[in-house]
Amino acid sequence: MYIGEHLVEQNRYAEALPYLRQTLQVAPESDKAALLTAKAALMIGDMGTASKALNGHNNGTFEKADDADFLEVKALWDRADAAMVKAEKAVKLEDGDHDEEAAQLMHEAANSYPESKELAFAAETVDGDLAFDHKDYDTFLSISQKHWKENPQAQTAAVLASALACKYAATGNDLYRTQSEQMLEQAQKMAQGYPESIKNLQEFAERNRYRLKTREIITKAEYDRRFRSGLQQTRTGG
Repeated sequence: MYIGEHLVEQNRYAEALPYLRQTLQVAPESDKAALLTAKAALMIGDMGTASKALNGHNNGTFEKADDADFLEVKALWDRADAAMVKAEKAVKLEDGDHDEEAAQLMHEAANSYPESKELAFAAETVDGDLAFDHKDYDTFLSISQKHWKENPQAQTAAVLASALACKYAATGNDLYRTQSEQMLEQAQKMAQGYPESIKNLQEFAERNRYRLKTREIITKAEYDRRFRSGLQQTRTGG
């Protein structure tokens, strides 16, 4: 705990967590260990670890609720929790096609809990969706490239493939087409072993090929309406 506390005092929160987790294993009833663990976790956006440390400590109770350390962690938790509530509302708004409101709320969430890289990522993702809606494909591409660089995985590769396809459709520059095809291939490779990701990519790949072939940029909803509604009705009918 001494090492973990020293690292927390130096704002080296990620380095402190392994030591503090070990401390909780040895002394699970220690108020100080639980609070230090929660603080370190909250300061790097890890609410899961913070929740486990707080709620797993004597059923979520602490001896001195007016202690300065407890009040500090409580304030951190309340701020983070309020941000997550806003983020959840933003997701629901975006699902309901209220993208402008969703973007504003998601940015409020990210700004109120800047320690969370996930919220910052989510706010930029909404910005990318808005850019697509506004036909601002340069911004859509810029955000997609940033996310792929920072977090290379199947999903970010697919979004970058989509943005590159938009640029090809808008400009006719074959370089964008080639790069889009390469990123889609990369996404498919990275999705191996993850059935749900593979399924989503199969659906997306079809739409992306259409965009590259026709140079027409339409939404998933429009694509489904044009090319999938009849198929779905046929399947439903037996």
